[in-house]
Amino acid sequence: MGYALFLAGRSRFDEAEAVLRPSTQAAIARNAGSGKRSWISSDAWKAQMLFWLAVRKGDAVQAAAWLDAMGKASGATYVRRNPQYALSRLALADISGDAKAVEEARGKLAKLEGTAKYLCKYPSLMFGKTELSEVRSRLLAKYEVCKAS
Repeated sequence: MGYALFLAGRSRFDEAEAVLRPSTQAAIARNAGSGKRSWISSDAWKAQMLFWLAVRKGDAVQAAAWLDAMGKASGATYVRRNPQYALSRLALADISGDAKAVEEARGKLAKLEGTAKYLCKYPSLMFGKTELSEVRSRLLAKYEVCKAS
């Protein structure tokens, strides 16, 4: 994780993706169809970072694939309750240009109890002061997610 974040912090995004992609794809393939979420503990952050790298590039197809992997690995409760996942849905809707999905994601974020605390009050710890954190911050501002906080 440290090396991938080091690369992202120096705007070496393609290299960060190259470091993360093989092991993440292998973990997804290893657990596909098993019904287990065992890879989540060690590899879920990789799918999350790969998702934000795809969003940064505006690659909706790849972002959707990583979001799907995160959702399957994390389970239905995580998908329903986690503000980070809801923000990811908003990001995907935004880069896809899907106005209906944007409004659905905004509504979901507004209803989630943890949105103000986890997205608005505290910055993304995972991405620190990288461009990926700025992408997230711009998204929060654009859709006024933190306006009521």
